[in-house]
Amino acid sequence: YAYPHVLSLVYRISGAHVWTAFAVNAAAMALTICAVYLLVSVLFRDRDAAVFAGLLVALTPEQLLWSATAAVEPSASLALAVAVLCAAYYRRDGGWIALAAVLASTAYAIQFRPESLLILPVVGFLIWPRFRPELDHPRGWWAVCGFVWLTSIHLAHLFAVRNIEWGAVGPRFSVRYIEANLRVNGWFY
Repeated sequence: YAYPHVLSLVYRISGAHVWTAFAVNAAAMALTICAVYLLVSVLFRDRDAAVFAGLLVALTPEQLLWSATAAVEPSASLALAVAVLCAAYYRRDGGWIALAAVLASTAYAIQFRPESLLILPVVGFLIWPRFRPELDHPRGWWAVCGFVWLTSIHLAHLFAVRNIEWGAVGPRFSVRYIEANLRVNGWFY
């Protein structure tokens, strides 16, 4: 998953300390506020709405609570916000660099938590109007192949661990967990 990767990068830079994961989550919260500000700014071109969206994220109790822990949720929400931000930028301006940013950030974002896969329809919805004509050309299909390549190890891993219990008492990947998960994590996401 991506969170241990993020932690390993920070450990290499600062050394392995008890406070490192807490510092990563504090930084993730600050960067999530910035990402949400930029996302609203790109989507709606309204600075006031962007300021209030960033403020809303900064003052969300669950965001504050989780960002004071060493949990994966703050970095997962940052990665998801960055993926949607890249998708919004690609939708607005297009270009191959923007498309590459969408593909790379989305491929990385889905690796934080299993339910992070749910960002795929959102990103797909955002990029579809601009990306659809690209599928008439080989470069569009190369982009699809690149995304599949970037996500293949993660998807293979999800397939490989599909029968491991990890605390579940029924089917491992099932919609029946949505209600319980939303009760616990819904306000955060």
